[in-house]
Amino acid sequence: MCSPSTTDAEDDSDGDASIHVSYTLTGGADQTAFTLDASTAALTFVSAPDFENPGSADSDNTYEVEVTATDSAEITGTQTITVNVTNHVEYGFEREGILLSNPPIGAGFKIIG
Repeated sequence: MCSPSTTDAEDDSDGDASIHVSYTLTGGADQTAFTLDASTAALTFVSAPDFENPGSADSDNTYEVEVTATDSAEITGTQTITVNVTNHVEYGFEREGILLSNPPIGAGFKIIG
């Protein structure tokens, strides 16, 4: 699961104390492979990815989704996110990993699990 390290309340330059943001999956070739928490923007695979059997639209272990953020003033921003599933050898054992490319501007993502 990928989740932002920022909160959904941001300081608004117009002087509003807090703006609440909601997030939705709005596109991308691999949109159906993920779920997205509307309030936290946690991006999660519907099913765990398998490096040896890619489930991405291009069968290349590169998943592309589009996320749209909408604030309480109905201002929106859209970002394409690329998630790469990789295969690592660690201590003689193979394990799968996830690499996030193009994270939303201003939001740091971390991989959980």
